[in-house]
Amino acid sequence: MRLEISLMGIDIIFFIIIGAFTGGFVSGLSGFGTGLFALGWWLAVMPPIDAVIVVVIMSLVGGAQGIYAVRKAVDMANLWRFLLPALVGIGVGVWLLDLVDVNHLKLLVASLLILFGGYFSFQKTLPKLGRHYLAVDMAVG
Repeated sequence: MRLEISLMGIDIIFFIIIGAFTGGFVSGLSGFGTGLFALGWWLAVMPPIDAVIVVVIMSLVGGAQGIYAVRKAVDMANLWRFLLPALVGIGVGVWLLDLVDVNHLKLLVASLLILFGGYFSFQKTLPKLGRHYLAVDMAVG
């Protein structure tokens, strides 16, 4: 594998900054969605594997701040059902990134933004689950 170093143009830097801003803004409002909103911008100027790596780093930094804020309310015994599948999912996802067509990924991200944004815009209250569902929790992880 050959390492290439190239300078970024101002337009690429602009898209990266706007993506970071929108991802952080949405995450600040809702507590999630950093990667989804940032990817909408970053996939226009970055290869998928680079964009995903930056999203993971950005999400980890933002998530660490959130974890610190709610550290006393987190039940550490229940975290395994999210963390274990997440570790497997990240590994499989990074492995599959080379197989993904960028245009299909852009359409998927745009569709999810429209779907989730539209759905939650018209909800007066968010659904509440009365109990834990192990399979759902693991799928989210």
